Amino acid sequence: MSRLRPETFRHGALDYDLTHMSGFVRQCVTLHNPDGLSVLCTFSNHCFTIEGVPHNSTYTVEGEQRDFCPNRHAESLRLPGLIREHIDACQSMRVYRSKDRNGASKLMILDDPTTEDAYFVYFDLTRSTNKYADIKLTVASAFRKPNYKPGEHAKLGTELDRVMGALPRPKKKKRSKK
Repeated sequence: MSRLRPETFRHGALDYDLTHMSGFVRQCVTLHNPDGLSVLCTFSNHCFTIEGVPHNSTYTVEGEQRDFCPNRHAESLRLPGLIREHIDACQSMRVYRSKDRNGASKLMILDDPTTEDAYFVYFDLTRSTNKYADIKLTVASAFRKPNYKPGEHAKLGTELDRVMGALPRPKKKKRSKK
């Protein structure tokens, strides 16, 4: 869990467990890195909250206020497994480039795009500064999109392996000479 994120959240008369959003480190073998990479996966609170829903309990963490969403919380229970599945099969799993509302580039997973309601998972992928991981995958948001027609994205996808292999190497810090 994030140091600032509680393990449970009370909405109405129910307590909702948030420990599945605690993050994990996963190993994967890529074409670009046959010796393997370690991937640190973290989740934002946007995976189980939503903006501007009347009568919802307000969830405040890390200085941000959003409304807790029981539906998004229920969907988020499958997120860690879905992300592990993509990391384990990174040579064949496809991801798609997209932009968020602010114009920032994001990567996206469409889980089972043949269903009426595609499950969108938006994430950032960067080189990690953590000594236990080579790559940091931050799930920024995840939600169902009713009546979405996935045809356009299917042509634009690329393998997760290729995206991870194209990440720039972190710059080594220069030591001062004494």
